[in-house]
Amino acid sequence: HRQDVSNLELAVIAKYREEVEKFFADTFGILDLHVEALEQATGKEPHGLWQKSVAEGMLAANPHFEEVRFVGLDGKEIVRVSRKKDYENLLYVTETASFKEARVGNTYIGNVYQTLRGPMVTVASPVYFDEDIIQILIAEVRLSSLLQSLDNGHVGKDGYLALFDKEGVFVSGSARGSI
Repeated sequence: HRQDVSNLELAVIAKYREEVEKFFADTFGILDLHVEALEQATGKEPHGLWQKSVAEGMLAANPHFEEVRFVGLDGKEIVRVSRKKDYENLLYVTETASFKEARVGNTYIGNVYQTLRGPMVTVASPVYFDEDIIQILIAEVRLSSLLQSLDNGHVGKDGYLALFDKEGVFVSGSARGSI
């Protein structure tokens, strides 16, 4: 009987792990942008026309995205599209970890931070044309729905789920009052 209960608890944990992995796989699937349909000159030029259209499409396609930015290799934002407001001033983000990691070809996931709209995380990915990195794509991703699911999850009678960031800081889970 204990083995059956243990197997059920492991299945519950596996289900929530898959949910977390799917959330981030879906997020990075949208961020994995290879520019192929544009002419090479158009793809590499930071005009902002195609970038704005793509950023708006990303916001429409993923309800968890709060903001999407395209950044040139010089670190200056080309386009910044947000659900909350329009940005008139574009910034240089050269010194941010998200830019630095994506600039060298890595996918970046930042630490979770709190906002009035709930917990968020910054993610970034390089934008490729053929094999060359031509820009950086940075998104602010709302984690509320994922964390709400974990908050409601339980393992067995007394068990709970918890999510920690890469630094080991508690982010969320059904153990909120116990930690």
